[in-house]
Amino acid sequence: MTGSDLLRRPDARFRIALNKATNLGVVSEIRDFRRTWTQYEHVVHNCNDLVGEIANSVGLRLPLITAQYPIDYITELRALNTPQIFRK
Repeated sequence: MTGSDLLRRPDARFRIALNKATNLGVVSEIRDFRRTWTQYEHVVHNCNDLVGEIANSVGLRLPLITAQYPIDYITELRALNTPQIFRK
């Protein structure tokens, strides 16, 4: 993380509320990824794939294609998991 990461707002974001048990499960999964995910590939194992794995673990619907720009992936993830009445 750099100083600019703290100053610049993300281009796309999506948040959901998690209960304590689900949050602990996500933290555990992230720790597992840190230990086991040693290979990074642009198409197969990329940042969108990591986000998708975590989102899937809490029951979210995922975009079909992970090989896209992260802003597009997050925007699609939000659209798939936001009820129609809350969409802008």
